[in-house]
Amino acid sequence: SDSCNFYGKWNDSGSTTNYNIVNGQETETLSYLYNAICINIGTLGYDKTALIPVINNEYTINGTDSTGVFKSGRNVTLSPYLIGQYEVTQELYNSVMSNNPSSFTESAATGETQNLRPVETVSWYQAIVFCNALTKQVLGENNCVYEINAETSSTVYFNIAKSGYRLPTVAEWTFAAKGGDPNVSDWNYIYSGSDTIDEVAWCATNAETKTHEVGLKTSNKINIYDMTGNVSEWCWDLYRSDDEIPADTITNPTGPESGSMGWNALGGNYGHNSTSTTNYLLISKRYYTTVAKKNIGFRLCRSIIQ
Repeated sequence: SDSCNFYGKWNDSGSTTNYNIVNGQETETLSYLYNAICINIGTLGYDKTALIPVINNEYTINGTDSTGVFKSGRNVTLSPYLIGQYEVTQELYNSVMSNNPSSFTESAATGETQNLRPVETVSWYQAIVFCNALTKQVLGENNCVYEINAETSSTVYFNIAKSGYRLPTVAEWTFAAKGGDPNVSDWNYIYSGSDTIDEVAWCATNAETKTHEVGLKTSNKINIYDMTGNVSEWCWDLYRSDDEIPADTITNPTGPESGSMGWNALGGNYGHNSTSTTNYLLISKRYYTTVAKKNIGFRLCRSIIQ
């Protein structure tokens, strides 16, 4: 579609908010009922690339979980942000980077679109580079979230105050996966959108050991797909154990500054089994690695700059 950008209903109450939206080199302030922004590169719009608002004001989660970023005794405040309604597709990745690193580039399931399968076999660092490249093409270089010192090392600096495309933090990812509101039923589901795995996820029991077109399973409460299953998803944060997560009061946590275990890859994937003792499909379960794998992709996020 060449008309992928659209503005619709923000929520059932129809609240209106002002945002600064950067289109190429032009900036305009719009007041509208806001639903989603699909990604356009030049004159081309890309299917299944919408980012949707999770919260439109700062929101504090008073932790009640037994593990993870919202564990009991921890108070986490998140700033307004958008998150990808879908995992990043092979089509979008290839159009930005002019290559497709995926292992699953053929033999899509019957009736599914190959280009709309999630990109995978992409490292955390490659996902970071993609986010900056996409930002440069769509929003302009000044909006890039990441400063990358690629000549001397792979050191990456993260500026959450920038409006460009980025990876979600573990807290942002978890909040969205749980339905964006501790007061709704989704918040206590063990998978994103359901307690029944087959409703919401491609996993070992139904995926036939391969990825599937994004967005074909049931979404969660805030209309986000595949946060459980299909491919695991890189987050910004380095991994740390539950014991290492402090019971503190914090705004926009980004994880530890250093660590040897690797980065969090959340949500589980097509190869994980819900009956396993290490059920990585659970929202509460965190997986980590340092390398690209054919079962790990990513989802985009953006800060809402008001």
